[in-house]
Amino acid sequence: MQGRRICSWTSPKNGDVDVKGRAFEEFLPSQLRGKGLGQFFTPRPIVNFMTELAGISIHDTVVDFACGSGGFLIKAFEQMKSGVEQMPDGTLKRLGLDRGQMLEDIKNHQIFGIDAEPRAARTAKMNMLMWGDGKRVVRGNALDTVDFSGAPYFPGEYREDQPGSGCSLILANPPFGSKETESHILRRYVLGSKIREKSSEKTEVLFVEKGLKLLRPEGKMLIVLPEGLMSGSTTEAMRDYIHSEAEIRAIVSLPDHAFVQSGVPTVNTIVLYLQKFTSEKKELFDKKSFGLTNEQTRKMIKLDSDFNYQIFMGTAEFIGYEPSGRMIVDPGDKTDLDLLLKDFADQSELSSPEIDLFEFAGRHYGEKSYRRKDQTIRGTKKGLKSSFIVNFNETEDRLDPPYYLFRHQAAPIIGSMKPLGGRIEASGERFKPKDDDELDAEYSLLTVSSDGKLTLAETIKGEEFTQNYKRVKSGDIVYNPSRINIGSIGVVTGDLDGHYVSPEYAVFRSKAFDPQFLVHLLRSPFYKMYIDMSSTGSIRNRLYLDDLKGLCVPDVSDTDQESVSKQIALAESETEKSLHTAIEEKSKTIDAINQLVGPDEVFRTLVDQWRRETGMDSSVARKTRHPLFGKIVAMGDKVVPLILEDIRRKPSHLFWAIADITGENPVDQSVAGNVPKMIEAWLDWGRRRGVLV
Repeated sequence: MQGRRICSWTSPKNGDVDVKGRAFEEFLPSQLRGKGLGQFFTPRPIVNFMTELAGISIHDTVVDFACGSGGFLIKAFEQMKSGVEQMPDGTLKRLGLDRGQMLEDIKNHQIFGIDAEPRAARTAKMNMLMWGDGKRVVRGNALDTVDFSGAPYFPGEYREDQPGSGCSLILANPPFGSKETESHILRRYVLGSKIREKSSEKTEVLFVEKGLKLLRPEGKMLIVLPEGLMSGSTTEAMRDYIHSEAEIRAIVSLPDHAFVQSGVPTVNTIVLYLQKFTSEKKELFDKKSFGLTNEQTRKMIKLDSDFNYQIFMGTAEFIGYEPSGRMIVDPGDKTDLDLLLKDFADQSELSSPEIDLFEFAGRHYGEKSYRRKDQTIRGTKKGLKSSFIVNFNETEDRLDPPYYLFRHQAAPIIGSMKPLGGRIEASGERFKPKDDDELDAEYSLLTVSSDGKLTLAETIKGEEFTQNYKRVKSGDIVYNPSRINIGSIGVVTGDLDGHYVSPEYAVFRSKAFDPQFLVHLLRSPFYKMYIDMSSTGSIRNRLYLDDLKGLCVPDVSDTDQESVSKQIALAESETEKSLHTAIEEKSKTIDAINQLVGPDEVFRTLVDQWRRETGMDSSVARKTRHPLFGKIVAMGDKVVPLILEDIRRKPSHLFWAIADITGENPVDQSVAGNVPKMIEAWLDWGRRRGVLV
């Protein structure tokens, strides 16, 4: 990860500061995104939530080691400034200070930021100039001990023998997904190479340790992290480190569109609020864990009352803006973040909420209506917020709030079921062409979509295989581990027997359930939610086959399985008929247009509408079976030059219409499946026949 630069403030005219600063902050997000720097901007509702949750004092020393545009630092200064302005005159007089002196001291000695990206650092300085000035932003890798100029960071990491070292509060939203590879930096961290040599480590993991090194005893850190860090098996060491240094005050799960304003469409994140141990508690932990293995230490802290405490957990959905980024808060409206702040302040009044899980799952994970007016845009529905208290000694080796909400509510339901376990078994033989015949042969690759359908994605030659694909058989069940929670699981039908799927896909067979029934069950809203809660991963959650085997399912008789499958098949058939009728009605409208305009305009109308209706469909077969495609073909020879010109300008599978019209196919089998080369073959065909200039 890269570090960033540190910010301090000298005021321009204070009367204009707030207005100018807010105006610049409104202007800032779009400018950052336009320069590819959206990741350096934390949306204001999240900044406000974290700074309010922190309860900032005028005595705090605040650090953001990934300060980006400076949002956390500005909000922290706002709150400290407000605290100074509210101090009684008598108190200031007794201290021998005036407000101006106190604010200057805060600017110069209590607010610091670091960022490595030069453009982001310059933007942060400009942003903070609107509020004060930007002397205390330094550029550098915050995981190091010195900035890019070689000067030691101030404040440095806390040391008991160095008065004034460390800080009392960290607010940060470090970038995700990058890795630290510098060996001299890795060797500074327990989670790096200090104990066991590593070639790299996720920067977000190292920043957790960095923050705890910076904090003074009882200091607080509020940091945005990928939710998967709180549940993934590969980050168990990070959670162990947290438990050895701090207590968890709160974990709040944000909706996956929380950072859309920063140019990140979907990512599962949490706000983690840690408070570092007192010196006495750290000494007690070290004494009681001395000589224990990691596993023994985990058991010890769960059984020892000295280390038990309460963790506030919450989940938010309505945070004031849609996944599109459009703000949707009316004046006076309270978002889930506002409500969670109140819940955190009133923890003694909280109890585990009672929620109708099936109704909750239906709202969150149900199928979208085909009618746009009936669809609910994610993030716009109120009333989905939850908050509750979990005792540390009751936690498992994962700390993601949705899991604990689900665990509490679903316990009576799941307790009456049994895990899938041995009732399913892995399938899908791995294959990679080796001999000449296999390398020259063509293979059909399948994809599974969120509607539960397996379809042909593309056909490639054996020599194009870059990895071992999985060969599937009729009756196999295939799912995408990172998208099964939205329904990407389906059954291999007889016509797809012997085709192939990506090695990333999971393939299995059911020994106790009808495969269609099991797929319908796992695609139901309740099981989509169950799967979501059971998935793990550092940034993007996945459900592996072993995880799937751990899901509990009801015992259902063969008769009931057959009955349910028939009912669903009938409903799907009726839906298909309705859609087909709607398409036919559209076709009639297009026919009416055809009577009024010439072939060029008709062709363009048909093609544009065909593209709109099939653009998201990965199946070539469905695209070429679409009624609009048939209407293009029905226009005959006169549209062949138009099709050639269209695919030259905008490559697509539209060349199959020429094949249907003319009965010809100039594409050599050696390039079958390679769309650019297939298009070039058709363009050459058109030039030879004089229909394309």
